[in-house]
Amino acid sequence: MTSNKPPSPAVLFASLALALAASTAAALPPKDANERQWTQIRLEKYQLEKKTLGAQGYDPVAYFPEGDPKGKGTPTKGSKKITHTYNGVTYRFARTANRDLFKKTPAKYEPAFGGWCAYAAAYEGYTEPSPKNFKIQDGRLLLFYKDLFTDTHKLWEKEGPSTLENDADVWWGEETGERAPEK
Repeated sequence: MTSNKPPSPAVLFASLALALAASTAAALPPKDANERQWTQIRLEKYQLEKKTLGAQGYDPVAYFPEGDPKGKGTPTKGSKKITHTYNGVTYRFARTANRDLFKKTPAKYEPAFGGWCAYAAAYEGYTEPSPKNFKIQDGRLLLFYKDLFTDTHKLWEKEGPSTLENDADVWWGEETGERAPEK
């Protein structure tokens, strides 16, 4: 897809900052992919640490009210002792109840766009998010990049969440073959 929008200065800055540091969906599988192909796509395209760890070790269910003992939805580090691997990606959970919820409906709790920054995905890019900078939009976990100078969550809200989510869904679908969930 060719975007009519040039990358925003924030996305360019965020990408540059991450490149220097690197010198550090809830989506549905493609219709024609078998399980092995699907796992391979995920391992190649998802934002993973240690080759298979998703959500940077954070409990994806804890972002949602039902996964937070306080009922708010709070980024919470998962335990190395409470894990579940779904289509090749391993997630950690703060509580066994959260792992059990995830097992029942993993597509609901997985971060959208493979765990990459939602704002960067809307501009057809990969940027590592800050796990504490998030939003639940249309029932999906969206993660955003944030540093001293840039907060892509604020840019997301300013530029139009619905349009950006659609742009990100289109790009991510082209990148991975994943289909966005029905709204």
